[in-house]
Amino acid sequence: MQIGTIDLDKLRGVGDKILGLAKETAGVLAGNDNWQREGESQQAKATETLKALRKEADAQAKESKADALGAKTGQRGRSGVFGEAKGKLKSTAGSVVGNPDLQREGDDEAAKGGAEREATEARAEAKAHQAKARADEASQNRAAVRK
Repeated sequence: MQIGTIDLDKLRGVGDKILGLAKETAGVLAGNDNWQREGESQQAKATETLKALRKEADAQAKESKADALGAKTGQRGRSGVFGEAKGKLKSTAGSVVGNPDLQREGDDEAAKGGAEREATEARAEAKAHQAKARADEASQNRAAVRK
């Protein structure tokens, strides 16, 4: 969610990093291992959350690129790896038979498929970071219950 140009999730992630660092520092200074561990865990969760947000933004940018290329080629929908391979074959065929239009069309299709593949990869990385953040949060909760 955004308010103006500020993404609240990013703001929350940065706030968690700051609070985690403060907690860890207080734990070090006070000689309290629990505070130190809690602070480290809170920072780890925030780091993974911020990484997930960056990867999701990257995925959205790549999908926008793929959509723009799809509009140029008249292709709708997602084709990913298959579209990339098909485009490369079409481009090669155009080159072999001396058809620059076919080669250009193949290059565009390959670029669209490549952008879609990259978007899928970025989204998968974002989900992995989200899962790591949830695991870090669960660890924090377990540590809080143990007190």
